[in-house]
Amino acid sequence: LKIYLAAVLGLALLGGAAWLAAGQPILAARVALSLLVVSCPCVLGLALPMAHEFAVARLRSAGVFVREAHLWARLARVRTLVFDKTGTLTLEHPVLQNAEALAALAPDARRILFQLVENSLHPYSRGLREALLRHPEALAADTAKITVQETAGRGLSAKIGAELWSLGRPGWRADADDIREAKISSAAQVEFRRGRQLLAGFRFSESIRPGAAVEVAALQHAGYAIQILSGDQPENVHALAEKLGVAPGHAHGGMTPDDKAAWITAHEPARVLMLGDGANDALAFRAAAVRGTPVADRAVLSQAADFFLTGQSLDGVRQLLAVAQLRRRAARAAIAFAIGYNVAVAAVCLAGKMNPLLAAVLMPASSLLSLALVSAYFHHPAAR
Repeated sequence: LKIYLAAVLGLALLGGAAWLAAGQPILAARVALSLLVVSCPCVLGLALPMAHEFAVARLRSAGVFVREAHLWARLARVRTLVFDKTGTLTLEHPVLQNAEALAALAPDARRILFQLVENSLHPYSRGLREALLRHPEALAADTAKITVQETAGRGLSAKIGAELWSLGRPGWRADADDIREAKISSAAQVEFRRGRQLLAGFRFSESIRPGAAVEVAALQHAGYAIQILSGDQPENVHALAEKLGVAPGHAHGGMTPDDKAAWITAHEPARVLMLGDGANDALAFRAAAVRGTPVADRAVLSQAADFFLTGQSLDGVRQLLAVAQLRRRAARAAIAFAIGYNVAVAAVCLAGKMNPLLAAVLMPASSLLSLALVSAYFHHPAAR
């Protein structure tokens, strides 16, 4: 806008000076005045902001809430969509499959386990919390409330007396050469330990978000590369990828938060959109050009996300990309109109053929036309 205003003022002064030098002072004043009146920054001041509002309103109706107004330019460069697995491609509440492992724990161990997961937002923690609600003794008040520490991508831990209790990914707190626990931890997605001792290994069943396979297929058909980056075991990630129609080479399991961020950094981060849901995605969020989350109530990601999705479906990602393209086309059309209009009326003004009264009529008319042009893009039946 500053460049535009400087150009108009400079052109008006030069045009007026040229006619004044030609011995036409009245015409010089009319040229300068007409040029100042008829030129219109309406695209920058009206049309583009209205395109933004139309885009945001359309996305809101589709369950997508745009938090960062400057994401449009970054969206135009996106070619790779990176998804977290648990809680993103799957629903946020996995179901505990081996409830007998929970029942076999001592009451005191269940009580400590409940305190570990009580305030955690990780999907596995939520699944365990729901299962623990069936054991009333686990909910008993504890006068010595423990302080839980979360290690992103690893798990939860708390120091009670001289012992460290932990709940996290397999092998997190185990000795590297300890093979005696293989039977307990086989296929476990989460391990519960007291010190180095494995007390239980928990397995969960996860439900893919409704319509996720259809959305992934549509995004791939549109030319976007789909990648899955997960901290879950590789076999679980590959099984989910197969159900979604994602190539095995595009599904990566057993990744730490640093691994996720490093993968994005190594694969043109300016072209990456990342969708994640937890603290273990925070580093990857920083590396990606565009960030989104299906949960809006988590402080870890809420300040870093460019947009939020609501509901259980992932169709908001496709809606976001489609609306961004529509907004881009509308903006380009409005800018092309503005350039053509301003060049044409400036030429007429400099030639001394523009009347200031006509200029006063043309300027608001051009504003209305630019707004109508943007509105037509968003309200045409083909854009729905």
